[in-house]
Amino acid sequence: MLVNPRNEGYARANNQGIATRPNTTGRSAKLDKPSQYQWFDTTAFRNPPDWTFGTVGRTLPDVNGPGTVNLDLALTRRIAFQERWAVEVRAEAFNIANHVNLGAPNGAFVAGANGMNSSSTFGTIVSARDPRILQFGVKITF
Repeated sequence: MLVNPRNEGYARANNQGIATRPNTTGRSAKLDKPSQYQWFDTTAFRNPPDWTFGTVGRTLPDVNGPGTVNLDLALTRRIAFQERWAVEVRAEAFNIANHVNLGAPNGAFVAGANGMNSSSTFGTIVSARDPRILQFGVKITF
C-alpha cells in the first residue's frame, strides 16, 4: 500500500527527512468507514529517525484497497442473406451498471517538520477505473 516514490526496488533509509517507508506508531491504520477522502488512518505513521529504515512493511496487512464491481454484456446477431452473404451485428457494454470503481489510495508518505505526514493526498484516492463504455459493430462476410 505504501508506494516507493522513486520506484526503486529496495527500501531506502531516512536521509534528510526523506524515507521510502515510515515508522508505524503501533496502531492499526484501518478505518471502520473508509472513504475516497481518507482510505486509511494517516496519523498511524511517523518519519523514522535519520539514517534508519522505517518499520512499515511493503503492504499494510489489515488495510485493503477498494474492490472492483464490474458487469459486462454483449449481444450479437448473425443474419444470413444467401449461402455466401451474412451480416453480424454486435453491441457490447463494459461496466454496464456504471458502478464507481475507485483506484488505489495514494501511499506516498511525505514527512513534515514534525515528523508526521505533510502530503495532502496521502491516504486519499484520486483516481477511478473506467465508467460505462458502449461499443457497436457490424461485420459483413461474403
